[in-house]
Amino acid sequence: MAWVTVAAYKKTVLGSQAREHVVRLQDYFERELQKNGSLLPLNRIVEQIVVALDIDRSTVSRITREKISQEGMSENILLTPNKKRTKVKPITDLDDFAKDTIRNHIYDYYKGMELPTLLKLLKSLKGADLFKGGITSLPEVIKDIDFIYKKCWSKVIFLDETWLNANHTVGKSWTDDTAKSCTKV
Repeated sequence: MAWVTVAAYKKTVLGSQAREHVVRLQDYFERELQKNGSLLPLNRIVEQIVVALDIDRSTVSRITREKISQEGMSENILLTPNKKRTKVKPITDLDDFAKDTIRNHIYDYYKGMELPTLLKLLKSLKGADLFKGGITSLPEVIKDIDFIYKKCWSKVIFLDETWLNANHTVGKSWTDDTAKSCTKV
C-alpha cells in the first residue's frame, strides 16, 4: 500500500455546510476502513461522492461543470446560488480636517490648470494618504464638501474677433461655484 504524504494547506474557515460535509467524509472513510476496502468501485467517482456526502447526483454534476471548463480545471469561483450579497457601505464619514484637505487638493488641480476627474483625484488622494475609500465613495465625499458636477464656465470677455468653440473645453467638472474651482478659458 502506497502512503500519500499530506501537504501543508492554507487555513480556511469553513461554513456550516462545508463543516457538515467534512463530518460526512470522515464517516464515509471510517466505513471504508471497517470494510477493509472501498464501499464502491474506485472508477465510479461520482457515485462515491454522492454516497460520501449524501447529496444528489445532479448536484455533483452541476457543481463539477461550474468549476471545470472545457480547457480543464479553471479558476472559476463557486458561488452560492440565490445568495443575497450585501453592498459594501461607502466610506464617507470624514472629519472636517480631512474634508478641508480634500477641498484644497481639488483646488490645486484647478491652480495647475488641470481638471480634477474622479480617477485622478482617487489616485492622488490615495497617494497622499488622504482618502482610504474607493471610486464609489469619492463622489459622495466630494458632494459632502459642497462640490457638484455641473457645467462650469468662467465669464468670457472677447477682446477682438477671436472666437471660442464649446468643444475646446470639457462640458462639466467638479465645482463649488467659487473662483478657485472653475476652468480658465
